[in-house]
Amino acid sequence: MRRAYPRPGGTRDVPHTGAVMPNASLAAMSAEHETQIKLLDDLGSAVSQGESNSGLRNLLNQLIDFTEMHFVSEQSLMRRQGYPGYEAHVLEHDRLIREVRRLEAALHDGGPAGEVLPKLRDWLVGHIETADEAFVLYMDRETAAGMGAGATS
Repeated sequence: MRRAYPRPGGTRDVPHTGAVMPNASLAAMSAEHETQIKLLDDLGSAVSQGESNSGLRNLLNQLIDFTEMHFVSEQSLMRRQGYPGYEAHVLEHDRLIREVRRLEAALHDGGPAGEVLPKLRDWLVGHIETADEAFVLYMDRETAAGMGAGATS
């Protein structure tokens, strides 16, 4: 099963295992990803429509605040679950925050956001497709292993 994240001019499918989410935390993580994509797309639409830099900064601040909250939530879940890819995943989150801060600096200096946004969106969707999906698969395996152990007792 693939989840399609709409994008201007089409969609980009994001794979999902199709397995039942092992807990509400993973479902919340998925919903947060959708919100991140929407915030980025709203920012892209604002750029396309010629929104002022102050308006763009406001939208970008919403994206930054939400993304930082999401990363704290996601990383907390990974730590609680003993995810072996945690440290590498945090490095990817740090990289995205650096890119968003670069965009913020460009807007502050009056520079164009349109050049950075598509790369940022592609990076985020790619991160969801690979790194976040790897965590979901890990959780699916852990849940299945736990269910299997309980079934044999």
